[in-house]
Amino acid sequence: MAQELTVVVAMAVEDRRLPPDRVDTIADFDAVKRFGAQSAGGADAATAAVVVELADLVARGELEVPIAGVFALDDVRDAYRQLELRLTRGKLVLRP
Repeated sequence: MAQELTVVVAMAVEDRRLPPDRVDTIADFDAVKRFGAQSAGGADAATAAVVVELADLVARGELEVPIAGVFALDDVRDAYRQLELRLTRGKLVLRP
C-alpha cells in the first residue's frame, strides 16, 4: 500500500510537475520526506470551522467535490465493494 501511495505522489510531482507544496497526502509520510509534499489533513481538518469553510467554498463554486457514486445506507456493502476495486475517482456518498 505505501508503495502505491508513493507512486501517486511521485506522479504528481515528477510526471505532472506539480510543485510539492501543492501536493498533499494524509497517508504517505515517506513521500512527504522524499518529495517535500504536504501532510495536512486528518485531525488538522476535523473542526466545525473547517467544515463551514469547505461548505462555503463549495457553495461559491470555488471547490468541486467529485461524486463517484451515491448509495442508500442499506447498500453500504455495495459501496465498500466499489472502494475495494480501487478505481473510484471521487467521493462515495451514503444517504439515509
